[in-house]
Amino acid sequence: MSEFSMINELRKSGKLTEAYDLAKSLWTQNPGDVWAGRAYGWVLYSLLRENEKVECADSYLSFLSELCGLWLEDEMMLWNSVAWSLSGMMRKFPAMEEGSFAFLDGVLALFPSLPFPEMEDSYSALLSAALKVDKRWSGLPHFLQEWGWENLRDKDYEPVHLPDGKNMMSVAERAILVYAKWLLSTGTEMEMEAFLPFLSDVVAARQELLYPTYYLAKLYIRMERKKDATLLLMSVLRKKYGEFWVWQLLSETMEGVEEKCSFLCKALSCGGKEEMLVGLREQAALLFAGMGHFPQAKWELDRVLSVRCRNHWRVPPQLMDLTREDWYASTSVSSTNRDFYKAHLALAEEMFNAQLPLFRVLISNVNAEKRIVTFLTEKKECGFFRLPSSQKEIPLLNSVWDIRTETLLEGEPTHVCSMVPSGTEGDAFFRTFSGELRIAPKGFSFVDDIYIPKEMLVGFRSHERVKGRAVLNYSHRKNLWGWKVLELSRV
Repeated sequence: MSEFSMINELRKSGKLTEAYDLAKSLWTQNPGDVWAGRAYGWVLYSLLRENEKVECADSYLSFLSELCGLWLEDEMMLWNSVAWSLSGMMRKFPAMEEGSFAFLDGVLALFPSLPFPEMEDSYSALLSAALKVDKRWSGLPHFLQEWGWENLRDKDYEPVHLPDGKNMMSVAERAILVYAKWLLSTGTEMEMEAFLPFLSDVVAARQELLYPTYYLAKLYIRMERKKDATLLLMSVLRKKYGEFWVWQLLSETMEGVEEKCSFLCKALSCGGKEEMLVGLREQAALLFAGMGHFPQAKWELDRVLSVRCRNHWRVPPQLMDLTREDWYASTSVSSTNRDFYKAHLALAEEMFNAQLPLFRVLISNVNAEKRIVTFLTEKKECGFFRLPSSQKEIPLLNSVWDIRTETLLEGEPTHVCSMVPSGTEGDAFFRTFSGELRIAPKGFSFVDDIYIPKEMLVGFRSHERVKGRAVLNYSHRKNLWGWKVLELSRV
C-alpha cells in the first residue's frame, strides 16, 4: 500500500492524529508535490470538521491556517468542502459576548489567502453565515469587502423562503443594507466612492429592491451629491408616490427651509405605522420648531416621545432639549396636524409634477359625479383618469388640457398628477370644413368624412352647402376614429 493510500485509509477510519503525522511528514519530505499536498489537505479538512465547535475555535483556526500554506489553489473540490465547513463554524457564533470576536477576526485575517471557488453555493453560504454574526463585530464590513460584491449571483438576490411560509430578505440585499449602514456611520469617502458604482448598477437592474435604492440616495446625500439624489428619488416617486420615505429623503436634498418643510409635510401626509414614522416625525419636530410653528412641532414631538416610551427606546438628547424650551410647556396643540400638512405640501407636489412628461389631451367624456374623464390624444390614443384631488374645476367636454403623468395608459386608469387648461387647441383635435351636406335615409349625415349628429340637422336639407367646425371622435363600440361636427351653418 502506498503512503498516500495509507493516509486516506487512516483518515477515513477516523485515525486523524496518525493520518496527520504521516501526511505532514510526507509533505515535509516532498514540499510542493501535488499528491502529498492533496493527501495532507484532505486530512486537514477532516480535522476542521472534527473541530467545528465553539470551544475548539483556536484549533480550527490553526488547521485552517495550515491549510493555506499548502499551495492547493487548484483543488476546487477540497476548497468547496472547506467553505461549507467554515460557513457552518461561523454560524456557531451568532450571539457572542462583546469583545469575544477572536475567531471571526482570525477568519478575516486568513480570508484573502483562502482560494475558495467563487460564484458557488458554498461561497454564498459564507456570506450568509457572516450576516448572521452579531452585528457588533467590527470586522463584518471588512469581511464583506474581502468577500467581493462582484461575486453576488442572481440567485443571491432571491428572497429566502422560510418554513412558516414567509419570505426573508435576500442575502444580497441584507449584505448591501449592513454595508451601507456602516458606510454612512463610519465609512471613508474612498470606501463610499468604491461602493457607489456597484450599488448604482444594482438599483438600475433590480428596481424591485427597496433598500439598495434607499441607501444609494442616503449615500448621495452624505457625499453632498444632492443633485444625483434628487434625480434618483424623483424617478422612484413615479412608482412609489405614496411612500413617505421617498419624500422624507427628498427633504434632505432641499436647500431652503420652506422646501424642506413642504417635502416633510408631504411625507407625513402619506401616513404609515407609527414605529416607522419616528425618524420622520423627529425631523419634522426640529424643523417646525426652528420655523416657529410651535403647536405643530409639539404635536409631532409628543407622538415621538409616546412611541419611544412605549417601545422602551432611547430618546435622543436634541429631542429632550426641545421639551425643556419655554415654548413647549406653554403651547397647546390641536388633535391633528393634517390641515397643516395640506397647507404646506403643494410646493413639494409642484416640484415633482414639474419633472413629469407633459401630454396634451382632449376631454371626450365627463362623469362629474365620479370625477372620471375620458381623453383622446394627438396620436389617437384613448384613455381615462380620475381627476387629481387638487383639481377643483370639472373640465368641460371637448376642452383641451395639458396633463402631467409618467405615462398614458390604455385599458386602465392613468395616474394624473396635475392638469391645466391648454393654451392652444391644436390642429390634431379640431378642424374647420365646408362642403355638401349628405343626409342618408336612416338619418346618418356627413360632410365628406365628418359625422353630423341628428340633433344638429334641424332646418337643414340634403345637398346644401354647409361649413362648420369638427372635433376628433372615437367610437368605443366600433373601435373607429373619425370626426364629429361641433358647429354647423350654411355657406
